[in-house]
Amino acid sequence: MLRQIFMLAMLNFRRWRRSPQIWLAFGLGFVACFLLTDKTVQFAVTHETVLQILEPFIWTFGDAQSILLISLCLLLLFSDMPALGAELPFHLVRTTRRRWMAAQILYLILATLIFTAFILVSSCILCQQYAFTANQWSETAAILGYSGIGSRIAVPAFVKVLELTYPYPCTVHIFLLMLCYSLLLSALIFLGNLLRERLGTKGQKKNPEARIETAKRLLAGTAHQLSDIARASGFSSAGYFSRTFAAVTGLSPTAWRESSR
Repeated sequence: MLRQIFMLAMLNFRRWRRSPQIWLAFGLGFVACFLLTDKTVQFAVTHETVLQILEPFIWTFGDAQSILLISLCLLLLFSDMPALGAELPFHLVRTTRRRWMAAQILYLILATLIFTAFILVSSCILCQQYAFTANQWSETAAILGYSGIGSRIAVPAFVKVLELTYPYPCTVHIFLLMLCYSLLLSALIFLGNLLRERLGTKGQKKNPEARIETAKRLLAGTAHQLSDIARASGFSSAGYFSRTFAAVTGLSPTAWRESSR
């Protein structure tokens, strides 16, 4: 069961290579990360100081507004989730609705984790030229925190953070908070899309022609038996499916499959 759930989740990742909106989501995420962290990097360059490599991420995404802005990219990442395309009946024939739903939730969690990690790595790459990796606060952080300049330029370098923790544990804390917020937003996007598609599916069930179109795609693209295709297309039995199909198309399902090849 777990293997089937994992394989169904991986099917969603296979769409990434040929999905422009996925590339756009990550591209916009990188651009937003550059714009948000640039203020901290430019401050270090201007004052000729160095940064701890995680500090741009900490000072940028320790702010709720920055997290909200970067999370909007998730609207692109999950705009077509769940994927209720023509292949869905084919998958549901071989599994259960609960397993399919569990696979979508697993994909949602993994994709959000990948995107959040991408933002963290991007912020590190953008400042690596001026940064060191030791687990201690930099001179830049000290200036921003203790001088009050950070509050004036809207870089939240808090003195309490500098005194009570170190960059690595602070990064883990902010990363987990950002991940939880992103997961919540992703779940809301997913549920909204699911409700919208469900309403559309209800309309389709009332329309025999729409179910016949689904059956045609399965007949042409798979070698499944008629009983499986009938169930996947929303028909109660193979006999009722064959009669309806013949009435709409003028051919039996078997004859139509042969003519389509």
